[in-house]
Amino acid sequence: MLPSIGSFSMPASAHADNAEKSEARKMSLMQILVFVVVGGLAGWIAGVVVHGGGQGILLNVLVGILGAFLGGWLFGVMGIGVAGLGGLFLMATIGAVILLVLLRLVSRR
Repeated sequence: MLPSIGSFSMPASAHADNAEKSEARKMSLMQILVFVVVGGLAGWIAGVVVHGGGQGILLNVLVGILGAFLGGWLFGVMGIGVAGLGGLFLMATIGAVILLVLLRLVSRR
């Protein structure tokens, strides 16, 4: 006997796969906290390298997070992969330094 078209449903394993993918996309509070702390430290180090000092905690975090996106894009374009927290920190710091240097060049004009 063939099932009718209206009674089609996904197998139980497909529901489990979708639930796992959904959970994998969500960031836990701990991951967000690590992201903000790494961004803040990367932004502060970039500020010290470029300006000789940090810009304050909020600007350090913002510069670090934007630097992480810039660094991630640049590393991807160059085919460089990073692993772990140390790799993320290095990538964010390099991206933040590049971001501050570009901002300094633009603001001088």
